[in-house]
Amino acid sequence: MRPILNPYGDAFQSGVPSSARKPMLWAYSWGIPSLEAIHAIADLGPIVELGAGTGYWAWLLKQAGADILCLDSNPESPPHWYPVRQGGARHLASHQDRTLLMVWPPLAGREESCMAYEALQFWRGSQLVYVGEWRGRTASPQFHDHLEANFKKTLELPLPRWAGFSDSLFILRANP
Repeated sequence: MRPILNPYGDAFQSGVPSSARKPMLWAYSWGIPSLEAIHAIADLGPIVELGAGTGYWAWLLKQAGADILCLDSNPESPPHWYPVRQGGARHLASHQDRTLLMVWPPLAGREESCMAYEALQFWRGSQLVYVGEWRGRTASPQFHDHLEANFKKTLELPLPRWAGFSDSLFILRANP
């Protein structure tokens, strides 16, 4: 395995107080990456990340040798760990050959528009990596319903997490 710099993971493992959670979410990512998770994702390249935010996960994946393209509806929002292009769910239609990565897609209710669910309407690739809570505080009920009906979990890996959260890495393969 290639060595990877992971300041967020290192800081979290060193025991930062829960009061540091919000500043760290905005500086790095909502999901705390582990090196095991990064290597598992890198093996699935090429990758397109939707809702990439700061590009922190992409920066780690690039260190692991992954080919990754990042899209976000607000790519100008600092800080920037990796180049993030303007783009949303509709842009996924031209990236069917890439594994789709979504890290902590925004929570939406049954009646709200959900970026993660909308992504599945445009992306028809075969492998999906989802980082978040299964039927918890990420994505929407429709997104999870769609995953359960159309994908098979091939890996579920618990991640480092803040107290009270239950996020994991899920690698899913589309049903034939």
